[in-house]
Amino acid sequence: MTQFIKYPKVVSNNAGVDKFGLGLLLKQKKIKRMISSYVGENAEFEKQFLSGELEVELTPQGTLAKNKSRWCRNSSIFYTPQHLVL
Repeated sequence: MTQFIKYPKVVSNNAGVDKFGLGLLLKQKKIKRMISSYVGENAEFEKQFLSGELEVELTPQGTLAKNKSRWCRNSSIFYTPQHLVL
């Protein structure tokens, strides 16, 4: 997926973990913007956010679920059960 999209905007209920899933994309600096309801304990996420490399929009879980259909209608997306990549 990341060979086609250089800097996707990711919508996920969390920021993943350091060595798996979104954590791997963050480590490779493949995510430019993250919309999430919980950031968890991802050290790479924290580092990029505090340095200003990563744009973050914190959204309540209910709002995140409600807006999923709006994002799907208005964007080219790649969907997995855990994440929306816009």
